[in-house]
Amino acid sequence: MERLKAFPLQGATAVALLKQSALIVRLRETLLRCAWADLAALLDSLADAESLQLDEVRAASQEMEDEAIATEMELSTALQQGRSLKILGKKSMYANKTYFVPVSWDHSGLEAGMRRLTRAIASMEGFPGRSQSNADERKVKERKQLLATGQLALTLRQCIFERDYLGLHRALATVEDDALLRSDEVNMAWQEYLCFELERATKALDQPALKVGLAKAAAIGMASVEKPVEKALAVFIDPPEFIINLAATDAYPRSDGHLKLVVKVRGATSLHWVKNDITLREGADGGRIKGVATQELTFTHLLGRDANQKVWCIAENKWGKVQSKQVTLRIESQPMPLQRQNVSAKLDSKTSEDNASGQEHRKRFGAALGALGGSLASLRKSARSAKASVDADDDQIDADLDGPGDSPRAMKLGASLSGLL
Repeated sequence: MERLKAFPLQGATAVALLKQSALIVRLRETLLRCAWADLAALLDSLADAESLQLDEVRAASQEMEDEAIATEMELSTALQQGRSLKILGKKSMYANKTYFVPVSWDHSGLEAGMRRLTRAIASMEGFPGRSQSNADERKVKERKQLLATGQLALTLRQCIFERDYLGLHRALATVEDDALLRSDEVNMAWQEYLCFELERATKALDQPALKVGLAKAAAIGMASVEKPVEKALAVFIDPPEFIINLAATDAYPRSDGHLKLVVKVRGATSLHWVKNDITLREGADGGRIKGVATQELTFTHLLGRDANQKVWCIAENKWGKVQSKQVTLRIESQPMPLQRQNVSAKLDSKTSEDNASGQEHRKRFGAALGALGGSLASLRKSARSAKASVDADDDQIDADLDGPGDSPRAMKLGASLSGLL
């Protein structure tokens, strides 16, 4: 390459060869240093088709892909090894021929496994991804999922190694991704935590904790004969529970006379229905009562003596019994509810009537005010006219009294006075 550079006359072919040679040198130097981030940046910077078709470029791209696969395989292997191992012992028999299976956990490979897992995570985190234009979206998603699994596994193993079961529970409780929830790592961590938690709750007779722990143990596949579960079941007190209860209200029959009362009960070994403290019998009253030992009680029709009677359900198991809410039987038809639409229509009608009435009142009031105003104006005008007339008469009288005596008005006034005298 140096000899070609030094040659004085360089054609287009020589220039292209020098460019390709410089690229190849950079690729080889980067590969020797295992500088994968620099190699990814260099490969992503290539835009011309001629460079992308070079065998060296293709080989470098393939080598980077192989290295990415190797980091993924190492992380997958680290996840499969170095775990806390569940060991099931030999079953122990009771006198009543029931048995339990001891459970223990082997932590001997945890420490070395955590070191390997830490290196695998660091290697994968440090490995660069290709640009979006060159990356396979599916592969990118799979790598992210694998890395998230490795990070969670490392956290869980550290908590187990340090016997930090509260921290282990906090870490497990934050897992929401479905793929992680289904992973073996999470499942086995839950089982180890529950072995600890059920033993604690069993000793403390912590019934709420036992209920939660046993439900979770069943959900993740722990067997009832495993010692922590079996011991917890032996002290667990779980009376029945109404999941769907009766409403403490009136119960009306349908239009055809049928009446059905429904409950849903968890944990009951038996149940029965009661009317006014009297246990109902299946098929009583000519078969009109059905389902007295089920979660659905049916009356084919109601009789007069059923009016205002209280009915409820009682569920039982070995730990106790519970009673549902009571309903009151009504033999008449259920009153039709006042529909919202009718209420709105009535309110709209009443509002329209009020508006019309108000407008009529305002018109009448305005007309009355107008008439009153006209009357007042007429009265004012008449008063002004009368006052003007009176003032004119007074002025004339004064003039006649003060003026010459031969004026007609004065003469007439004198004659009047003489007559009076």
